[in-house]
Amino acid sequence: MVIVGAGVVGLLAAVECARRGFAVTLFEQGPIPNPRAASFDQHRVVRTLHLGDAEATASAAGLPGRWRDLELVLGAALFRATGVLAVLPPEEAHANLDLLRAAGVAAELVPPARLPERLPLLRVPAGAAGLHEVDGGILLASRVLVAAAKWLAGQPLVRLRPHHRVVALNPDAGAVRMADGSVAAGDLLFVATGAWSSRLLGDAAPAPTRLYRQSMLYRRTSPRRQAAWAATPVVLLRCGPHAGAWLLPPGAGTDLKLSTSEVCRPADRVGSARTAPVWRRTLERLLHGLVTDADPAAIISTKDCYYLADRVTGGALFARVGSPSSPTLAYPACGGGGFKTAPLIAGEVAQAAADPRMGVPGSHRVRVAAS
Repeated sequence: MVIVGAGVVGLLAAVECARRGFAVTLFEQGPIPNPRAASFDQHRVVRTLHLGDAEATASAAGLPGRWRDLELVLGAALFRATGVLAVLPPEEAHANLDLLRAAGVAAELVPPARLPERLPLLRVPAGAAGLHEVDGGILLASRVLVAAAKWLAGQPLVRLRPHHRVVALNPDAGAVRMADGSVAAGDLLFVATGAWSSRLLGDAAPAPTRLYRQSMLYRRTSPRRQAAWAATPVVLLRCGPHAGAWLLPPGAGTDLKLSTSEVCRPADRVGSARTAPVWRRTLERLLHGLVTDADPAAIISTKDCYYLADRVTGGALFARVGSPSSPTLAYPACGGGGFKTAPLIAGEVAQAAADPRMGVPGSHRVRVAAS
């Protein structure tokens, strides 16, 4: 089979297919792993809860376990079990606790009186409750990519082809054409090119997508605060003055990271990773308004990333491309939360590799991938 794109989805699809005995050729326009890939970052969140959505919550229930299994396969520590705490109005916390328990996920309610002591380094909104997802946590994102690439390089059934830019597809033939004019084909073709998918798929795109640009802020932590931060979970703020913000605590060599829905906006094209001053100032105000241990000596950096979302749902899209019997699958839209669901997509690709004419019956939205 042929895979185009060596971000987390392409790499894990190659891993899963190789583990099942399929020969895989993986093309990537840059190095493998590629620092410009949307997947390349210090960390990403794994969580189960999708507020008010029982179907998506149930679909995501096994994700922490899948990532732990991958740690064993790839022989690397990839996951920090920090827990994930959503800060919600009390009535919403109770309702979503029922969703998690129905999905078989370990969770606990943090009442308003206890929330400040649970998050002593943050300013939490008065009267808010916490919903703590015990098994959630942080994926060490760039470490995942490095570990997967290293594992693949040692597999006799896998051919890695960095610096091979695919410029055209023939979906019904399962074939790709390179920038140098050469052609490659497989019994199954899987296109996982992230934010560049619109450019490559063109008129063959299975559904309309929208490109987004998101700014993120990173801050170093002083040694005297490291122990306190080590006890802090991932925090998702869904009420109060900072509603829409999320924060990943530092640890395992990573910085504190935060962002907010305020700095997510549509984009015309994939451009620079440099954050414009207006968005950097927004994130700096969020940092100083949310975090109590403001350290003027801390090093602050910002970065912009890009992702595609299904224009209808705002989430992910996994689809067959071309005719109904085409051997070509694509994952053109991740919805902003696709990293955590990569093992699920990889499993579906491997199932399709067993019978390229079966697999995905048509375009469908990936319920578990919406942020």
